[in-house]
Amino acid sequence: MLFLIFSLGNDRYVVDATRTVEILPLVNWKSLPGAPRGVAGIIDYRGNPTPLLDLSELSVGKPCRKVMSTRIIIINYQDSDPPRLLGLLAEGVTGTIRRNEEDFLTPGLRSDEAPYLGPIASSPEGSLQRIDIRHLVPGHIHDLLFANSSEPRNGF
Repeated sequence: MLFLIFSLGNDRYVVDATRTVEILPLVNWKSLPGAPRGVAGIIDYRGNPTPLLDLSELSVGKPCRKVMSTRIIIINYQDSDPPRLLGLLAEGVTGTIRRNEEDFLTPGLRSDEAPYLGPIASSPEGSLQRIDIRHLVPGHIHDLLFANSSEPRNGF
């Protein structure tokens, strides 16, 4: 399988590249006042408002730095019709790596605060932890980001 590599703090992580729709340079986004921690805002992706999560803020509590390697990864968050797209703001988006499923080993620790953190594989540059996209967005944030736009809502 092919995985996209990025950094959160000092550690390296991967997501399944088959979920990746496009990798964008750092563009401006609309902030959402009062949004939960980790929600950067909304970007205009090909004419459609697309939620944007800051992976660094969500996982390590510090917003992504605006550096040359910071990118927005557009992923197919849920297989639905139409597909639900999600932008992920990440630092150190440096490339890809091929690994087999069996290369990833369970670390033995599980965090209820970060259920998206998956198994770990080795690479010549160090460990890579897999992010499980299906568990990335907590339920209360999911409901806010993907609310049916025809329904009146408080908040977002």
